[in-house]
Amino acid sequence: MTYTQEDYDYFLTCEYESLEEGYDQTSSLSCAFLKSRGLLFAARYGNQSQNDPFVFEVLTGEYLITQRTWWTLVILPLEDGIPEEHWEDLSWKALMDRATCKSPGCCCVWTKTTDKDKYYIGIMGLSQNFVLALEKQKTLVVLGPNMPPLDYYSNLRTLLSVPHAVPCKNTLNFDFAPQNLWHPAPITDQDDMTTIIEEALSTHDVVAIQGPPGTGKTTKITEFIVHLLRQGKSVLVTTLTNQTLMEVARKQALEKCLEEGKISKTSLLHEEYKELPTLQSLPNNECSPRPGFLTLGTFFWTSGWAHAHPHQPYDYVIVDEASQAFLPMLAASRTLGKKVIWIGDQQQLSPIVLSKETWRDFKDYTPLVQGFDTLCNHLDIPGFILTSTYRLTRRGAEYTGIFYGNKLISAAAVQSTNGAVKENHPAGGPVFLPFPLNDGDKRCESACTMIYNLVSQLIKSDKKVSIAVLAKFKETVNNLQRKFNYFPQTLLNRIKVSTVEKVQGLSVDYTIFLIPHVAYRSSLDRSLFNVATSRASSCTFIVANKDILNQNMPPEVRTYLENLIHRRK
Repeated sequence: MTYTQEDYDYFLTCEYESLEEGYDQTSSLSCAFLKSRGLLFAARYGNQSQNDPFVFEVLTGEYLITQRTWWTLVILPLEDGIPEEHWEDLSWKALMDRATCKSPGCCCVWTKTTDKDKYYIGIMGLSQNFVLALEKQKTLVVLGPNMPPLDYYSNLRTLLSVPHAVPCKNTLNFDFAPQNLWHPAPITDQDDMTTIIEEALSTHDVVAIQGPPGTGKTTKITEFIVHLLRQGKSVLVTTLTNQTLMEVARKQALEKCLEEGKISKTSLLHEEYKELPTLQSLPNNECSPRPGFLTLGTFFWTSGWAHAHPHQPYDYVIVDEASQAFLPMLAASRTLGKKVIWIGDQQQLSPIVLSKETWRDFKDYTPLVQGFDTLCNHLDIPGFILTSTYRLTRRGAEYTGIFYGNKLISAAAVQSTNGAVKENHPAGGPVFLPFPLNDGDKRCESACTMIYNLVSQLIKSDKKVSIAVLAKFKETVNNLQRKFNYFPQTLLNRIKVSTVEKVQGLSVDYTIFLIPHVAYRSSLDRSLFNVATSRASSCTFIVANKDILNQNMPPEVRTYLENLIHRRK
């Protein structure tokens, strides 16, 4: 089977229209209704904290703002110094039109509760104009639904129609019949990845690298980038999120390049500039390859560059977190660079698909969504897998290695836990904590209380410990967050409460993964389970019903849980 240009266009159009329709429907609802559903919040500006987030006060209600969620912030118009009366009767769209200032794409990075009536949130990503307006008016601010990245899908659709985008079209034009060409060569901590990849690129234009959890893929790839910059090559690193780009910019290997002003980034935020003052803002977010310079850009921007500059303007393009890219985005990278490296992990989460049209009308849309896996299995290109994990202990690598053909080798400096709680396994890795959970209940009140107590014990043993508390469902996460909101802010900075989808790439000391007794297919999804259970360098506590093995699940997840529950080693 071969997908046509019309097939790709149809898929991207469906996604575009689904996002647009969903946002239009939401934005047409009244602010009062959105507020009652936890989709909109009113807040008062407090101040800017020392560590850069802007602090806002929010009234405590049925819903709390979840950490690491994205919002559009608007300043309400004033009448005699107070916000417009009955503003909640307006639709979100109407309020946006009336706003005196707005700032989309802002992130809630922390929440803190001081009493039962109100709590505080820290917001990052505010535009400079919005900050100036805040300081001037000190008025009511509304956090509402964030505009989806529609241009990303539009850019990819446009690229497909560009007749001279040959590398892109060649990447997309192949037979999707089931194949398995992915037989990656291992790269251990004893190997020189820079030399290996350079040799592979001397005979091929594309190389694929699989980076399982904790294998140091970003560190290794930045060492390769430095090697290229010293040769006077122009390099582009593109990925889905600003967060991943900043992780690249922070790497020690790039420190000198950063100091010399040789690294530029799209959409440089106020707090990013404050953290790395020598990180350059890319003028007008335009494609700007220069010899010996590194460009950092999100898919949102580089997808547009691909159809505007279809003749491989960069010497090298590196797609980080390639498993988060649709197949057309990976094809777009071929248009942007003469040599291309895709680095990701096929066993971790794929991009989210919203459109139900593709489910009904495509016989199988999966190859387009899981683009990295598709290309690795269908293209005859050099492939490598990083096998040395610096995060997981030997026991942890044994369990996570189930998802990687048992190829993972622990290179972690520490191979034991500190015995902070009795539930710890002394050799690290996963621990199963059976807990009676009510059927169909996503809030899991009793389990959340138990988890709160467990986290309290971990914190008491070491106030510098980092902990992730994870679940699949927003309802579960929201209830967990309520439990932890009364922790002092200094401790909250060490605790991340989140859905699993938002923590890919995260590394912590301990993880607690709560699996409610409902919709097991979602929590036990192979990729999601792998991500949830591979974040911790010490122990991962899996909280679930004792009869979890009675549920349907992928074979790798079953092997993992059977070994954990029955072997207890």
